[in-house]
Amino acid sequence: MALGTPGAESPGESAVRFHVLRRGLPVPATQVPVATRLGTFRSDLGWPRWRALVEFDGFVKYSTLAQGDPAKVLFEEKRRQESIEEEGWRVLRVTMKDLGDGAELVRRVLRLVPPGLTVGLERRPHLWFGAV
Repeated sequence: MALGTPGAESPGESAVRFHVLRRGLPVPATQVPVATRLGTFRSDLGWPRWRALVEFDGFVKYSTLAQGDPAKVLFEEKRRQESIEEEGWRVLRVTMKDLGDGAELVRRVLRLVPPGLTVGLERRPHLWFGAV
């Protein structure tokens, strides 16, 4: 419970957060604000000190929530990500399929850490259950 947060806006975001926490990454911030030339955007979760963000992309964003225009949603999402990256942030996009291999997900997240920075992984054995 101590690692819970009201900041997650979808089950997918919570699942990503669970995977990175149980494998020992530092606790990520949720709904990270990033000021850009296009305005301020919130990212699902991230580590501001690394300027690293993780976005969970559910299919619903590009289907049901697209209100009949998935191309427009995709175009706006591309512009949003480019403006965030222009500010020096790195962005990792994760989908439901990526949640099947938590170890690989953590390896991908660790690629966001700036070169030369050491990340001490803090094992959280109380979050392990079943097969890993």
